[in-house]
Amino acid sequence: MFFSLLRIRFWSLFSQGSRKGASTRRGILLAALYLYLIGCIGLMFYMLFSAICVPFAEMGLDWFYFTLAGLMGFAFSFVGTIFFSQSQLYEARDNQLLLSMPLRPRTILASRMVFLWLMDFAMNLPIWLTAALVYAQQIGLGGFQCLSLTLLALLLPCFSLALSTLAAWGVAKLTRRLGRFRTLMTMALSVAFLLAYLYCYSQIQAILLLLLQNVQLLAGWAMAVAPFYHLGLAGLGNPGSLLLRSAWCRCWRWAGSSPAPSSPSPSPPGRPAGGKSGAAPCGSTPSPGRCWGGSCGGWAAARRT
Repeated sequence: MFFSLLRIRFWSLFSQGSRKGASTRRGILLAALYLYLIGCIGLMFYMLFSAICVPFAEMGLDWFYFTLAGLMGFAFSFVGTIFFSQSQLYEARDNQLLLSMPLRPRTILASRMVFLWLMDFAMNLPIWLTAALVYAQQIGLGGFQCLSLTLLALLLPCFSLALSTLAAWGVAKLTRRLGRFRTLMTMALSVAFLLAYLYCYSQIQAILLLLLQNVQLLAGWAMAVAPFYHLGLAGLGNPGSLLLRSAWCRCWRWAGSSPAPSSPSPSPPGRPAGGKSGAAPCGSTPSPGRCWGGSCGGWAAARRT
């Protein structure tokens, strides 16, 4: 039943009340559009990563290269799935129908969360895969590093999913208070996100120049934030950082579970708040000689030699 619900979630993207033949054509068009967008996004980030990969490696900032790739993928998938989360979790129109059937509420919620995770994964993959391919082409990848990058590609959408569901809850609360202006507000937010993305795309050369001029300063800020630092080390294949990153994403997945909708219509209950604690492992702020949660400060330097 879980896979049937998941299939219905994907089918709803294409049909939306259309006839079978029309929905099939719509699905083909949407798939072609997605492939076109993947090509455009991949080309844009290929140019960016090709320009910074070798300079970062020569400065000993290989880890910051993967940190930057992860943050870019997170930002893209976070913005892209906010409204998917809003429509699937807080403004779903089939709650009453599904709850009237012999289905467990947790099965309904799980199918929607897996659907959103797959959407996050599809939006994050073009950026993360492009970064890995550029690094393999210009620097080279080891066997364990390939495994580490694959695991990170599966874990990073958990973090963006947790924050996008929380942001979607805030958007749903805001638009619900607007009454008849609700659709207009949702459209305005969608257009604002699209314009912000187009602006960043048009300023890619200036962003690249600014990044290269201030890379040491930005890397210092990233090193001071433990999850960012360990994301980069995990991208290099550091097993300790990979385990810490996995545990941190798992904590965010539980701590960022969807709040229950406040609408009067029945809906599947969310996962109880709280759950596992998102407390950080014991350790101090990372520095070039010591990392948070383990002694892996010299990993990048040792790997390059």
